[in-house]
Amino acid sequence: MPTIKARLESAELTNHPAGIQKLLDACLASDPSHITPHQKGEQVQILQRALMTIAERSPEIGLKKITDKPGEYESDTIEAVLKYKEHFKIVRTGQRLDPIVGRMTISQIDDDLAKKKPAPEPDPATDPAEKGRVELLLVVHRPGVAVLIALALNALPKCKAALELARRDPFNAQQGLRENQLGIDGLTRHFHISGNNSDVIDTVVSSYRKLLEKVARLPLDQAATDYATFKSDAPELAFNADGTPAKVPAFSDKARGKMFFNPIYRTFNPAVKEPFSGLAAVALQGVQLHEMGHFYLNMVDGDPAASDTAQCLNLAQSFQRFAMQLALGRPFS
Repeated sequence: MPTIKARLESAELTNHPAGIQKLLDACLASDPSHITPHQKGEQVQILQRALMTIAERSPEIGLKKITDKPGEYESDTIEAVLKYKEHFKIVRTGQRLDPIVGRMTISQIDDDLAKKKPAPEPDPATDPAEKGRVELLLVVHRPGVAVLIALALNALPKCKAALELARRDPFNAQQGLRENQLGIDGLTRHFHISGNNSDVIDTVVSSYRKLLEKVARLPLDQAATDYATFKSDAPELAFNADGTPAKVPAFSDKARGKMFFNPIYRTFNPAVKEPFSGLAAVALQGVQLHEMGHFYLNMVDGDPAASDTAQCLNLAQSFQRFAMQLALGRPFS
């Protein structure tokens, strides 16, 4: 339960005309001076405004809009006070919850109002600082791109050896198949490669090696852009068919010689509205790998599940998802 304060401090509950301020101060100081249901007056209207301010700042409390006539303590105000007191457990031991605004309740309300209202988070769509933040995030996650590629290059020869042994000698291949199960699953899932066409793995290896050679160029070939510029430069990518913003964090522009990353490329934060809720670290690394496929190897976008092996060998998604599956340690689509 809240501690009863010595005096009111919030702007909302102080500096009122003397008669009204006397009523508010008395509510804090004296049990007989509580604000109770069916009262009328400016002190009730101040209480109603205070509760609505708290409702806006702290939606987790669940206070509903008060539609009672201003200054009249009726059903909506009663419901709001009960909800507020229930949330903060403002009830004396052995007593039932009631809609009376007494010394503890007004102390809690005053404390909530006196808290400095947090500054709203900048809107990633318009914040001029976003470009610099994207640039920093690219630097942070570049080393992880090389790690993703190295994981793939390490796994692919082992997967090929296991698949070829399984074709020649199924009995003695079981251990190798088990040890490379995740990589083999990834080859099937993202490239439609199995024991029957395992020779194609050499082509996959060759592409990953070419990408690895280009990692050193990333600081030169990557660039950050703000969201307005992204929408202007690539409207076909920035919006879904229904006109809603698409979650596309990057695109390549060979004519300008850059891979451009916009404010959608950000660390995961579910509290931020879409399409700016961000991505996990390995996904941010995967986005860089994805754009490398477009920029350096002229790969295209597509769904590996709906493509054949020959098409998957030229899909940025196939190379991105196979490497991410190895990094995550689980099947990934």
